[in-house]
Amino acid sequence: MKVSEWLAIQAGKTAVADADLSTKQLAATFLAHPALRDLYIVSRQGEILGHIRHHRLAQILLSEHLPVQPHRQIMERLFGSTAREIMESDFVSAHPDEELDNVIHRMLEYRVDDMPVINGANQIIGNINLTDIMRASQDGGL
Repeated sequence: MKVSEWLAIQAGKTAVADADLSTKQLAATFLAHPALRDLYIVSRQGEILGHIRHHRLAQILLSEHLPVQPHRQIMERLFGSTAREIMESDFVSAHPDEELDNVIHRMLEYRVDDMPVINGANQIIGNINLTDIMRASQDGGL
């Protein structure tokens, strides 16, 4: 099965945020959606630039509770940052013409629960969720 075929039957959504959002705005997004663990950062043109993990943002916002506070985390917390400044630019993604089996393999290898599907213009067109895949596998839909 191709990723595009999977998306046609399992239209998963990916949480995205503008690269210029502040850490406070990012925190509000995570707090409004408690199950959210990854927030993909996009340019104004909709191109994916990177992502911010829930845990990364928690490290920045709660760095005062760490026994030793790295200088960068203190500065980020005190002076605020934008999503572009604190995002991780490395992430795994899928493409619509890939085989779903290959994507599942990468998800398990890299231990990711969600994987954005990226088109040729580097824009997010969908999301593959590991829980949805497990459910389909158990229901015989894979």
